[in-house]
Amino acid sequence: MGVGIKIIFRIWLVFILLFNTYFLFAQQSAVMLYGNSEKVSSVNSKFDEGNLVLHPTSGSLFFSRSNSTMVGNKNGADIWRQQADTAFLLRTEGSNIQLPIGIVNRGESLVYSEVYFEIGRYKTVLMMAEISGQQLKNARPLEVKYFNNKSSYFAGNISVDSQHLLMSMEGNSTMGVEDLYVSHLRPDGLWSPPMNLGYGINTSAQEYSPFLAADNKTLFFASNGRDGLGSFDLFYTLRLDDTWQKWSEPVNLGPSVNTLGADLSFSFLPEGTYSYYVSSTNSDGYGDVRRIKITADLENLSDSVVISTVMPVLQKQKVIVLIDAETNAVQQGSVTLNTDSSSISVSSPYSWSSETFGDLELSVNMEGYMAELKLITQSDLLSSDTIKIAIRPLKVGNTLQLDNVLFVKGTANMIEGSNGSLDLLVSALKNAPNLKIALKGHTDNQGNAALNLALSNERVQKVREYLVLAGIEEVRLSGKGYGGRQPIASNSSESTRKLNRRVEFVVISN
Repeated sequence: MGVGIKIIFRIWLVFILLFNTYFLFAQQSAVMLYGNSEKVSSVNSKFDEGNLVLHPTSGSLFFSRSNSTMVGNKNGADIWRQQADTAFLLRTEGSNIQLPIGIVNRGESLVYSEVYFEIGRYKTVLMMAEISGQQLKNARPLEVKYFNNKSSYFAGNISVDSQHLLMSMEGNSTMGVEDLYVSHLRPDGLWSPPMNLGYGINTSAQEYSPFLAADNKTLFFASNGRDGLGSFDLFYTLRLDDTWQKWSEPVNLGPSVNTLGADLSFSFLPEGTYSYYVSSTNSDGYGDVRRIKITADLENLSDSVVISTVMPVLQKQKVIVLIDAETNAVQQGSVTLNTDSSSISVSSPYSWSSETFGDLELSVNMEGYMAELKLITQSDLLSSDTIKIAIRPLKVGNTLQLDNVLFVKGTANMIEGSNGSLDLLVSALKNAPNLKIALKGHTDNQGNAALNLALSNERVQKVREYLVLAGIEEVRLSGKGYGGRQPIASNSSESTRKLNRRVEFVVISN
């Protein structure tokens, strides 16, 4: 096949893939994007705009503005409103991070979040206030049972019918860093405990800026844990039943909105001409608001939405048991079970009976084994009566991978959330004072081999610095980088190549 024919074939293949994705998007979600996106000049500034909320009747835009690259900055974030091509400050609270979430009470009230730092940790509270001209009045807490966000990051969205609250947060049952959760407005006027939306959507990285369309089924969100064009890409998925646990495979919205940068906070009104979103590409600051024409066949669908009650299953007994990852032998030890409402310490094997089961977080810190933190989902508990947790022995010569220790591509800068796995290693080292390890850094085989070797050494050094700052003596830590010389998976595709970009450690003595 000649070079020219190969090029034509590749162009044709890309066209077919893009066309199929575009067609699937239009067919499944009844939403079509067209034309080129454009900046909303009346909103954008040299600062960071984000967290978009559209007023359902006036069409005016509520948004946050801050000086940081994301939420969670010490300078705070304020709530602004764009109306009639003019943007004005609506609410500010010093260094608190205030982010709009949604409009309720027939367009008269705004729900928003406040994130602030208190006694060594971040705390998030949900608030509601009346919209009065260029002010918010009569602010009061919005109570969501067992709500607890452990991160400085938060984003949310309230459905058009005000019945469902979607949240991006780090709860006890998180699958990675920030996950998507849902809370429902109950008949008694209270909001239900946040429920993780499950593995169908959430990854070990960050899922952010959820937006539920007016049909209460089509969910848009941003993620940096899936293959995409940039750091954060926009996706959509369809809810398949009333459990809010089953979703269609998320689909990338494609190059009409996604770029090499971060693209977030997709939002549109049921009868709107435009959809709005935030992009860091070619922005005046970190993130700018953009819009693109949209056709959405979702009119009147929200009027027929019924909040279904999920019937409890019959009472069953569940067992959690610890298994040695090498010998498969049952191990006895202490296990901590965390839900979004409680935390208890039990002994393995542990059994209990209940009519209903929800997500729970399980942590293990046993002498002679690597500390573990696992999420047991509602689906796991419903599909099996015995949950086996493999724990990895810290024997001399054993190599253990540090799961979810991720770096910004081409740098030694760790991605937000990597500290979770490192904290588990800190716990294991503190639990075994004689334990010494050798860190090993690896890359894939792309690019210059010498640069990859240097990069892997830098990443090892970054991990060592983290452990030392956490109180581990330097004499217990050694290590070096190996570049791309020790792959554990094929380098032929990105889906397997990323498995080779890892940090692991070998037990030297215990």
